[in-house]
Amino acid sequence: MTEDSYYPEAGSNETAGTVPQTTPYIPTTDEDLYTVAFTVNERWKAYPGLTLAWITQPEIETIINSFRTTLDQRYTIGDTKSQIVNQLCTFDKTIDDSIEYVKGYIADKYSKKDAGSYYKQFGIVKVSNWYKLPNDRDSRRTALNKLVNALTAHGMSAEKYGTAFWTPIMTQYGTLLTQSINVDSQVSNLVSIKNSYKEQIVKFLMAVVHLFKANFPEDYDAKLRAIGFQKEKY
Repeated sequence: MTEDSYYPEAGSNETAGTVPQTTPYIPTTDEDLYTVAFTVNERWKAYPGLTLAWITQPEIETIINSFRTTLDQRYTIGDTKSQIVNQLCTFDKTIDDSIEYVKGYIADKYSKKDAGSYYKQFGIVKVSNWYKLPNDRDSRRTALNKLVNALTAHGMSAEKYGTAFWTPIMTQYGTLLTQSINVDSQVSNLVSIKNSYKEQIVKFLMAVVHLFKANFPEDYDAKLRAIGFQKEKY
């Protein structure tokens, strides 16, 4: 089940090519699902005679708690990704502003007419109608390495915007990109784990709906609301 999966309506039979219906009793968002599952499982204790053969109250409680923990971990790592992206954006602005000075060094040494023929050695490429380092961040990391090497090779390392300026940027930019990749991997893993718990929780909630419908055919809706299925809130 993916993040955007629909939940089949309790009692429905889905066939390939049909559009599944959303279960009115079960929310689709993670936070609402956790709230409903936690509440239902707690209040289910008041009905010791109503049991499910395939899972017990303590077992589903463990799954619900694990779902909560995984959600919190994902949020925390997501916050880390935002910080990394902000730092990369700051570096991108510095890079875009500062590369203009390097273009000036090239023009001063090789003339404005011939400067463009040296740009590739410095990692500078044409982006739209402007010459700069590539916008793609993986390509930009490679270009920064070319830039530092070219500054030395062309005798520009001692300039204000020479190797002392660009080397720390190259190093930190690469580190941030690596961190970004690692965070994406962690998030992907947590989403997979979360979705596994989510499937089990949805299965449990659907089973409880059927259980109450079977045992309280006259007023099951009221009883389902009483144990936590407040569908008007989601």
